[in-house]
Amino acid sequence: MKKLNFRNRTLKILLCTSILINLSSLVLILFYEIRTHDVQIVLSTLGLCDIDESDKPDFYCINAWDRCIKKLNIDYDIAFMGNSIIYGGNFQREFNDKKIIEFGYPGDRVDKMIRRVPMLQSVNPEKIFIMGGINDLHRSYPQTIYKRYDNLITSIKERLPNTKIYIQSILPISRNQEKNYAKNSVINETNRLIMECAIKHKCTYIDLNSSFIKNGVLPSDFTDDGVHLTQLAYEKWYEIIRPYIYE
Repeated sequence: MKKLNFRNRTLKILLCTSILINLSSLVLILFYEIRTHDVQIVLSTLGLCDIDESDKPDFYCINAWDRCIKKLNIDYDIAFMGNSIIYGGNFQREFNDKKIIEFGYPGDRVDKMIRRVPMLQSVNPEKIFIMGGINDLHRSYPQTIYKRYDNLITSIKERLPNTKIYIQSILPISRNQEKNYAKNSVINETNRLIMECAIKHKCTYIDLNSSFIKNGVLPSDFTDDGVHLTQLAYEKWYEIIRPYIYE
């Protein structure tokens, strides 16, 4: 019996040793294959090092798009900027007597929107409607989002001093999506800070949230997944901002 237990322990040790050797080899191969600037991007995301602007993954995409728009030499009446909530709308179709460009980028956060400000500058809009922050909330505090909005508005004003800026509140979400983003009470607190930031910069703040929330959440007829909007919700949005479009 003792010999059998000894053999079992020996086999387990050999098996564990083999697994560790294979894992170590795999890690070494991965580190060898990963390019240096990719490692820098990961470390930069973690806040462990700085990275040159031109090494960021979307640098050439943003610059190419910016230069493409510049070459068109078209000034727009209105620009909409934000995440997938903006992306899902069709503001040009709704306000077809205005020249509108939409910079809705799914998954975008406020700190990433700052990088796209040169694209706004390329079209020189008279008005900018911004919505962002929901994608920041599952990893950032409301105070952090306030600082990001502060930086975003400052950047826009520096590049487009004559453009009127409209800041739209973060919309509510369904109860089952709160675990993926933030509780609606946190969204409300974030909106309060965003409004303060808009007032600080003398921008127009548009409270969409209070018109979309029902029983503390985004109602089911306004969303299919608890976050993104149905056509009915967009029609309500268009109705709310119409006076600001034509003022």
